[in-house]
This record gives sequence, structure tokens and C-alpha cells, in this order.
Amino acid sequence: MKREENKGSLVSHPMRERSAAYRYRYCFGLGVLAMGNMRAIMELQPYYERLLRQLLPDQDQYAQIITDINNDLERHLELVRQTVCDRVDQCCFLLDIYKMCLMAVWSVDYCQAIFDQYAIMFQISKRERAFICAFGEAAAKQDQTLAAEQYERYEQLGGCMPFAVMRYIYPDFLWKQTRKGFTVHTGETIYLHGKQIIDGDILVETGATLWCEEAEITMDGAIRVQGGRVHFQNCEICVENCSQKYFITMTAGSSIMLTATVLDCQSLCGAIYQQKGSLLVKDSRLCRSARVPLVHFAGEYAEFQNTGLQNGLEGLLVFEDPAKVYIHNCRFVNGTRDYGGAIYSETFGSVRIRQCQFVECHAKYLGAAVYFQNYRCEQTISGCEVISDQNVQEAFFQNYKEGRQ
Repeated sequence: MKREENKGSLVSHPMRERSAAYRYRYCFGLGVLAMGNMRAIMELQPYYERLLRQLLPDQDQYAQIITDINNDLERHLELVRQTVCDRVDQCCFLLDIYKMCLMAVWSVDYCQAIFDQYAIMFQISKRERAFICAFGEAAAKQDQTLAAEQYERYEQLGGCMPFAVMRYIYPDFLWKQTRKGFTVHTGETIYLHGKQIIDGDILVETGATLWCEEAEITMDGAIRVQGGRVHFQNCEICVENCSQKYFITMTAGSSIMLTATVLDCQSLCGAIYQQKGSLLVKDSRLCRSARVPLVHFAGEYAEFQNTGLQNGLEGLLVFEDPAKVYIHNCRFVNGTRDYGGAIYSETFGSVRIRQCQFVECHAKYLGAAVYFQNYRCEQTISGCEVISDQNVQEAFFQNYKEGRQ
């Protein structure tokens, strides 16, 4: 094994959002290698301590790990086996272990034995083990070509590894794919990450999942969901051309989720049209729709938090019955429509809008910011601000005559 330089700070760990108990057992498992042998301690302790500062901010837990390793090793190893049971988490754990193995010089034999023990404990296949070792070595060598080749081979054999895990092990890793449109079949999950150039539509069937994470997507086409779910996390999406009125159309399905994602429709289409299921948009930005509203929702429940929506020539949000909607701390910019420049609602469900800002949103007739077609007590607006260079009258409008009981 080749020694890896122990310099610099760690990239955010993929397990940092897990529960405290989970992170403790995960760190305990790593500590068996880093702190279970005197030679290993001399070589790996500085790196292990930096990792602990990310996952275990409580300093007392570090001392507890050492005590548990010395006094009750077998019981805690069994807890590690029971806790780190997800296959992807197990591979991430072994990548962590292998990364430390590559730092060893004096404790190579001990580190290799611990790695082998965990691989057996997790029942890791030969294919998975080969990928972990090959990708770990490519990361240590900073070899982009080799890392890409190893991941592509692993993926072709049916393997799956979230991009966040690979970027954690190899922070400079780049992954680029050019592909035609495709279908995500029933019972299947397809992961997209890295740089993706897609020519054609993506169809998501019943019971299928399209999962995009840490991805930069350029797309000439649209996503049509006919019974599945779509999840974007930490993505940048640019629509180069669109075959549909909306980039994402869900006619039947369970959910659409966008977290920390930017979706630019480039005035070619709307962003989302959803007839069924739930919609969650958080810490994201959606912009530049044309001919149709930016988001048109007629499912059961929609939630927007800490999100920016801007430049909708036919409005930014439109809600239909039976939608229930919660909007908090969002910013609406340059929305225009006949009624409801930013938000137009004709649902009888509850709509709650909190601490939002409406900037240069205008309606030809009523409701420059928000227009409620049907009055209900559950439709409330609080703590919102309207900013405009023009004189805006009745920025928030509820139609009391129609639908009032």
C-alpha cells in the first residue's frame, strides 16, 4: 500500500446528518482501526481526530470510544454490524477504512486485517470489494481517468454509489456522461450524478425512482412521471430544449422533491406540472418559465421553503383543488399574470404563506402578489413584504363572493 499524505481538511462526511447514536457507532467502527494498535495510533490518530470533529462534536464521546474499544470490543462491533446495515453505508464505511489503510506504513498488516474483517462482517461481494479498493487507490493517486473507469465498470455491473460518497473520498473527482433519453422501469432506481448531458425524454414508470444528487444536468428533453417519484438534491439543471410544456410532468406518482437545487427553464417551458402526489421544494431556485406558470400544482400537498422563484411570464405558482399548500420564507421575483402575479390559487384546501417577499410582481387585474379564487379561513398570509417601483393596489386578494359559505 502507498502512503497518502495526511494534509488538508476533510470534505463534509456523507454521514454527518445521521443521528448521534448512528454516528457514534460508525466512528467506533473506524476507531477499531485507527486506535486499536499502537503503530496505527502513531500513523492515523491525527486524521481520525479530524474526522471525529465532523461527526462527533462532543469531545467526551472521543474518550468514550477509546474506553469501549479497550473494554467491550466484541459487543460494540456487533452494534456496528447492526447499525451500519444499509449497503451504500457499508461501502462508504469500507471506503473510509481503506482510505486510512492507504495512509499506513508501519501498521499495514494490522490495517489490512481490520479491512478484511469488516468486509467479511458486512458480507461484501468480490465486485464491491474490488471497486472499493480500486476507487480508493485511484483517489489516493489523484487519477481521474482511473477513478472514472472504475466507477463506470462498477455501474455497468449493477453497482450503485452516491456521488456524495465518491466526492468525499476523492474531492476532485469529476464524472461526465452523455446519454440518450431513457426509461426508469417499475421497481428500478436510477442515480444521476456528476456532469450529465441528456438528449431526449426521461420516463419514470410506476414504482420507479429517478434520484439525482450532486449533479450538473444539461437536458434536451423533459421528465415524464407516470407513477414513480423524482428527487433532486444539490443539483444544477439547465433546460436546453423541452419536448413538453413543462420540464417535469407528473400525471401519476408519489412525490417530487427538490433540495438545494437550481432549475433554469431558460424561457422554454415551465418547471413543474403535477396532478398527483406531493411536492417539496427546499433551499432551491426555479426560474425563467414561458407560456405557462413556473409551477402548476394540482396534487395533494405542496411545500416551499427558503426558495426563490423568479421570471414567470404566466405567473410563478398556480394551485388547483384539492391542493394543500405551505409556503415559508420564499422570494418571488418578476411574476406577471392577469390574476395573481406571483401566486394564483383556486384550491379549497388550506394555503398558508409566511414570511415571504414579493418583488416586482404584477397582475393585470387583481392580486399582484397573491390571488385566492375561493375564500377559506385556512387561506392565510402573514409577515409578507411587497416591493415594487410601481403603485401596487390589493397585492393580496381573496375573492369573498365566490366560494364563500
